[in-house]
Amino acid sequence: MEKELDELLEGFHRRRSNWTQTSPERGQVNGMTFVRSYWSGIDPEKQATMHGFMYATKDSSTLIHLSSQDVEPHYEHALKLAEAAVLTFKKK
Repeated sequence: MEKELDELLEGFHRRRSNWTQTSPERGQVNGMTFVRSYWSGIDPEKQATMHGFMYATKDSSTLIHLSSQDVEPHYEHALKLAEAAVLTFKKK
């Protein structure tokens, strides 16, 4: 799963400068194992510092990724709310 997460994040990384990313962490979301990473970087078009996160897992051959991003200065509240929503994800 770490490989898939890195590949997904690479798309974000290519469009940002001053990129930072946390090491992937494993955890459970309603019984499913996900890997998660937080990131930040500057969007050169908007000249805005962006922050975000991504969760990824595989369910058989299906790749599932859940993510959110927002810009400074008010990203913390928005990302906390988005991450709380991600943590409610359930497989049907």
